[in-house]
Amino acid sequence: MRIIRSRYCRLIEREFAAIWKAVEAQGEISAGAEMATEFRAIAERRVRLGMVIAELARRSSVRVQDSAELEDKVVDLLVSQARVEERVAGVEELRELMNEG
Repeated sequence: MRIIRSRYCRLIEREFAAIWKAVEAQGEISAGAEMATEFRAIAERRVRLGMVIAELARRSSVRVQDSAELEDKVVDLLVSQARVEERVAGVEELRELMNEG
């Protein structure tokens, strides 16, 4: 478990560095703890999403050459398996749903 956590932390740090470098290259960075915290949260979300996509691909035996193609194939797979049902919703219910997001 320690090895997995260590790899996970390294992935987040690598993603954080890539985000920081990209923003810095655009000249839009104002160094500070607030920006670092925001970028770290973004990095963590990206790493988690990548792990979910990789696991879904593994479980569904999806094989591709690059990660962008992997994401597209996994999303296509999920959409093809989704069950969509239409139903009538009241205005108040829609407002509540909008406030949750």
